Amino acid sequence: WLKEHAWLAFEDLLPKPTDAELRAALGVAILEANRLGISRVQSAGLDDEMVPLLAEMLAADGLTLRFTLSSIVNPDADPQAVIDRVASWRNTLDPDFLDARVIKFFLDGVLESHTGYMPDGYADRPEEVGTCLWTVPAYRDAVRLAQQNGFQVWTHAIGTGAIAMALDAYQADGAHSKTLRPRVEHCEIPTAGDMARFAEIGAIASVQPAMIYPRDQWLGMEGIWEVRAGSDALSRAFPIRSILEAGGAVAFGTDWPIVDLNPLVGIRNAVLRQSRDHQPAGGWVPEQAISVQQAIHAYTLGAAHAGHCEAEEGSLAVGKRADFIVLSDNPLVIDPDGIADLVVLATFVGGCKVWDGAAAPTI
Repeated sequence: WLKEHAWLAFEDLLPKPTDAELRAALGVAILEANRLGISRVQSAGLDDEMVPLLAEMLAADGLTLRFTLSSIVNPDADPQAVIDRVASWRNTLDPDFLDARVIKFFLDGVLESHTGYMPDGYADRPEEVGTCLWTVPAYRDAVRLAQQNGFQVWTHAIGTGAIAMALDAYQADGAHSKTLRPRVEHCEIPTAGDMARFAEIGAIASVQPAMIYPRDQWLGMEGIWEVRAGSDALSRAFPIRSILEAGGAVAFGTDWPIVDLNPLVGIRNAVLRQSRDHQPAGGWVPEQAISVQQAIHAYTLGAAHAGHCEAEEGSLAVGKRADFIVLSDNPLVIDPDGIADLVVLATFVGGCKVWDGAAAPTI
């Protein structure tokens, strides 16, 4: 395992791609998103070197995919400098396709490597509490600064302590949070009290349902969540239904390339909470399963709401952008187990067909 900062020792050894290689890679990735019926990517950081390339591509040939762009504020960075950089994007880019509105933070790591922040310890290592990358005052001040400058805040928070810390900071800047809809990214194990706070604060629970019981995504990792968090915490594992029933807003994403980019895989997983080979029987923590309609909403209008573009995107309505797809069957009618096998026959962005399954190029 290379945990968190241990990876930094290897980064400088990797060959740096040229701009031409990056443009080519972006082109392949955009085409793959079009193939899967994606009209907008909300990108959670590491966008800085891509922004000028995307702007060039938009000016030269246009883009077939919309982007919400962000930049990361690390604990040793100057938050104002990052805010100023993203503000320069916001002031110069075409917001229809390159919408620069996000400041991203990381509070902790992940449960699998004992780096998610769990102040009460891990079930299998009670003495370990994981990693908390920020102090409470510094993080709270940085969140307030970002929101005062009109930016939406996204915070990577997986462990119970990190989720609480994020929500505390959002609640402390209450008036801005109600307007700007700050997000908790991943939100794997909140307390019961924190599940109810999303609605109160106006925060968004941004969840990646392909990660639920990840037998299909990470070989041999099924069951690790319960080992780390403990059987007593299972009812709070990816608690999508509980947050929705408490009135909170939920948006779905994929966290690609960590897990599958295909939203249809995520819809199936949120409904069945089970791997493609039907494990575990009855679903993993089935009381947190949701309906197909709710899962589609979380990937469409829920995601648009989480990205401040619900007035223009996320549903089919007069006056909205003509971003829509044609599927090979109706996901609301078929057996949910078959949703991940549906084929996107066509993808339209702004009324233009950007993917034609009948004339599909080889990727």
